[in-house]
Amino acid sequence: MPIVGPLREFGVQDVFQLLSLSRKTGMLRLTAPSRADGFVAFDAGRVANAGFGEAASSMEDVLLSTGRIGPLDIEYASRVVAANEGVTVSEVLVQAGAIALRDLERAIRQRIESVVFDLMTWRDGQFAFEEATLTALPLTGVTLSAESILMESARRLDEWSQIAQRIPDAASVATLVSVEESPGARIDLRPHEWLVLGMIDGRRDLRSIASMLSQPVFDIAKVVYGLVMTGLVAVRPAGSES
Repeated sequence: MPIVGPLREFGVQDVFQLLSLSRKTGMLRLTAPSRADGFVAFDAGRVANAGFGEAASSMEDVLLSTGRIGPLDIEYASRVVAANEGVTVSEVLVQAGAIALRDLERAIRQRIESVVFDLMTWRDGQFAFEEATLTALPLTGVTLSAESILMESARRLDEWSQIAQRIPDAASVATLVSVEESPGARIDLRPHEWLVLGMIDGRRDLRSIASMLSQPVFDIAKVVYGLVMTGLVAVRPAGSES
C-alpha cells in the first residue's frame, strides 16, 4: 500500500527518515504546482537515484558533467555497447581509462545530492512512496545513506536561507537588468559566472540552467545570487510575468 501525504504536514526530511529507518525499497514521487515532478529511488533505505520528470538524468549527462568526457567519447562508447550486449556506456569509458571510477561515482553523488537538495526546499505539494523491486527502479550503481544526504542538505539550507531573500527557489526565473536600470553595476566576473550569465534569457528558470550546464542547482543559485547583488540580474518567482 502506498505511503502518501501532503508536504505541509510531513516534510521531505521526515519522509526520508521514515524510508531510511524502515529500509524501504521503492520509488518516492513528489508533486507540486508549477514544478516538474521529482522522484527518489530507494534501495533498502539508501538513496539510489533521483531526478525530475519522467526519467532520471541520463548517465551520458552525468559523464559529460565531469568535464572529463566529451560527446565523441559518448559516441565511441555507444558503438561499443551496440556491439557488445551486457555492457554500459559508463563501464566502457571506465575500462578504456577515459574516466576513473571514483570520478564517475563522485559525479553521480553530486547529481543525486543536487536533486535531493532541491526537493528539500519544497514546502507544498504531495508525496507518494510505493514499494518496488530493484529491477523496476532506475539504479545508478551508487547508493547514499539518507542521513548523509540530510546532513549535506541541512548545510546547504543554511546557505540557502540567505540566498532565498532574493531567490525563492530553483523554479525562479532570472532576467538581465539593462544598463539604464543599473548604472552602477560593474561587470567583473569569473569564467563560470560569465557562463551562467550567458544562459540567462528571462525564460529559463534556475533548474533549467543547471541542467543545461550540467551543474548542481545550488551552485547556479549561488552564482545568480551574486549577479543579483551586483545589479546585473533580477529574479522573479515561477509563474509571475516579466
